[in-house]
Amino acid sequence: MWPLTVYEIPMTKVEKLERTVSSYIKKWLGLPRCLSNIGLYGHGALELPVSSLTEEYKCTKVRLNMILTESQDGMIQRLPQTGNWEEVDAI
Repeated sequence: MWPLTVYEIPMTKVEKLERTVSSYIKKWLGLPRCLSNIGLYGHGALELPVSSLTEEYKCTKVRLNMILTESQDGMIQRLPQTGNWEEVDAI
C-alpha cells in the first residue's frame, strides 16, 4: 500500500483497478462474474482473506492524514488538504 501513500492517485483510478483485480480474483477462485463485491470482500461467516482496494486506499489516506496532523512539526501540520473526499470525516 506504500504507493497509495506516496503518490496522489485519483479515486476513479483506484476503483477501476479494483474492478480489474476483482474480476481476476473471481476467475481465479472459480466464482461467478455476477458475484457482488459485498460477497467477495464482505465480513461474515465465509470471509475471504482479501480486502477491498478502495477500502485500503481510504484507510491509507486516513492514516497518512493522522500522521501529518499529529506531527510535532508546525510546517507539516499546516500542509493543505487534498482529495475529493475528506479524510478528516472518515476519522
